[in-house]
Amino acid sequence: MIRHESELQAYRLLVPYGFEVDRDNPLILTAFNRLYDEIPKARIRFARNPIHFEGIWFNKEDGIWFNKEEGFYMYNDNPSSRADYWERLGKLYSHKHVVVGDPLNPPSSNGLRGYV
Repeated sequence: MIRHESELQAYRLLVPYGFEVDRDNPLILTAFNRLYDEIPKARIRFARNPIHFEGIWFNKEDGIWFNKEEGFYMYNDNPSSRADYWERLGKLYSHKHVVVGDPLNPPSSNGLRGYV
């Protein structure tokens, strides 16, 4: 099956490729796309430290990976890395979390309410 280039480009731009850990709060992750641009409105605070989440993060070598300097990754260039992407992303969002907004425009409340 041949995929249209615009579909592949949309995938690269709109779905989280990885998450960067906030410098001040390890519970906050900011999603970035395949071009390493932050995804708007995708700054998320989890109730537990995401470093302990199992079966979500992807690595070329091991399948699961966390690197504090580089962040958490969801897939790579190998199509097989995307085979269970949506299942792993759903598993990530099943952990108690709240969207905390743009780091340059923080929400007016303290953000402690609203965990999903």
